[in-house]
Amino acid sequence: MSAPWLKFYPSDWRADPALRMCSIGARGLWMEMLCVMHEATPRGSLVVNGRALSTRQIAALAGASVDEVTSYLAELEDAGVFSRADDGTIFSRRMQRDVEKEAADKANGSKGGHPDIRRGTVPKEERVRRFRRSDAPAKAQRIFDRSNGCCHWCAKPLEYDNHHIDHLIAVRDGGSNDEDNLVAACPDCNGERAMASGRNDTDLRVGMRADPKAQKPEARDQKDNPESKSSTT
Repeated sequence: MSAPWLKFYPSDWRADPALRMCSIGARGLWMEMLCVMHEATPRGSLVVNGRALSTRQIAALAGASVDEVTSYLAELEDAGVFSRADDGTIFSRRMQRDVEKEAADKANGSKGGHPDIRRGTVPKEERVRRFRRSDAPAKAQRIFDRSNGCCHWCAKPLEYDNHHIDHLIAVRDGGSNDEDNLVAACPDCNGERAMASGRNDTDLRVGMRADPKAQKPEARDQKDNPESKSSTT
């Protein structure tokens, strides 16, 4: 059964060098193919009713001519945008990885959480060590460049000295400070995500003081009403 929505990250789409080398027509066809693969079984493979699609069938689904689709497919394949299974079926590597991760997360959840974290094999100090721009300026710059200078969540243009670095998977949920788990974010998006999860990511802010909006509600209440703390003690 397909998911009701498709994971799509605009910054990843724009930053993918293989995709950027392709024409606008080829990129449009790839988006059509992604939609079909998202609804397919197995998800991530370009199949309908369990059968791989021919070039003519892809053209019919995309509303393009066979010649156009043949050219666009060659362009996408030459750039390495998609892969083929042993039987020639086209599939999306990213989509299949997402499916595998979802299955693993579901299995871990039914057993009480990720086994490494649940069993304590990942030291807490390793998972939650602070990441500051001054500690790893090259790493911070790579994360910023990878996003094309835009917020990963809302795609708003960023200024390097006024942006945050956010976790894709929060530390409290087992995420790490590894580079592939960090993205550039605008202060508003990072603050909203911090408030929603109840976490404190002030250590990840680049060139900014902690945003009051990212504080936990009770912390803001005490700041706004100093007497509230004494009245409860």
